[in-house]
Amino acid sequence: MAGEIIRRPDLEAQEVSFPDYVGSKIYPFLGKAQIAGKLYYQKYKSDISAQYNRNHAALGDITQTVIAANDMSFACEELRARVAMGYTQRMGYYDNEHADLAQGRLAKRAFFNKIEGLTAAKLFDATGAVDGTTDPVSTIDTQVELLRDCGIGRVALVTSNHNKVLLKSNATIADRMKSTGLGAYDLREIRNVGDMNLAAALGVDEILTMKDAIGYAGVAGANRGTVALVVLPDEYDDPAETIQLGRLVYFMFTDSADDRFMMESWTNPVVDSNVVDCKGLFQLIEFNAELRKTIDIFGADASSSSN
Repeated sequence: MAGEIIRRPDLEAQEVSFPDYVGSKIYPFLGKAQIAGKLYYQKYKSDISAQYNRNHAALGDITQTVIAANDMSFACEELRARVAMGYTQRMGYYDNEHADLAQGRLAKRAFFNKIEGLTAAKLFDATGAVDGTTDPVSTIDTQVELLRDCGIGRVALVTSNHNKVLLKSNATIADRMKSTGLGAYDLREIRNVGDMNLAAALGVDEILTMKDAIGYAGVAGANRGTVALVVLPDEYDDPAETIQLGRLVYFMFTDSADDRFMMESWTNPVVDSNVVDCKGLFQLIEFNAELRKTIDIFGADASSSSN
């Protein structure tokens, strides 16, 4: 029989060293007061044609385009990270408080790593991806133009660090660097190419880089050679107000929108251990796939050492 389960606001609040997560910049968090339900959202619609030269004096017919509201069902799934420690091991952490903090850090990192992994799996899915293996840079150029025509927001290139290294060593990009302020450097040294320079060379507003453990090694082998172009949303706008790519929907345990997860601790007398849990309920929802372009640029056999 487990000991009393205690909610741990101290573990929820403790600072944890995270990598530079990018998933929630693309799919911002959206808190809901229920685990499942219905979401209304703005659907991206292609431009329509306006009527011109109607015989208004004769009260000619007026052409109209009918649109409707859009909604989507959601059902959050449990996301949990549990860390246990035996009583003899806790002695090595100075006291029980420090042991709890160590367990909490691991659980919290694992929890948010999983969320980042959900976004990587969605963004880098090679199923139906645009083929850019022959000419990666020209393919990216074309897809950026298509997203620019949407006219909704900033365009970002999302990539694993592994694939960013490969992109920076591309001959076409190196040539473009000559007009972005890097001409004075040895362009054979790819470390001279920063994110701002790479963004300028590819015509995007921003480069978002995922750590390789999540965005490269963490995805299926067939998806490791892909990058994604996305239209970045305003996280403070509701999907029902503005056109957005998608959201990370989560269940709020209280009435606070910041309450994305809950951390608890208890003792397990059966195996004589202390347990820390980090748990939440999440679902990644994509409203407008038109605002994302996944491009297979290196194929499944891409290889290079990360810098």
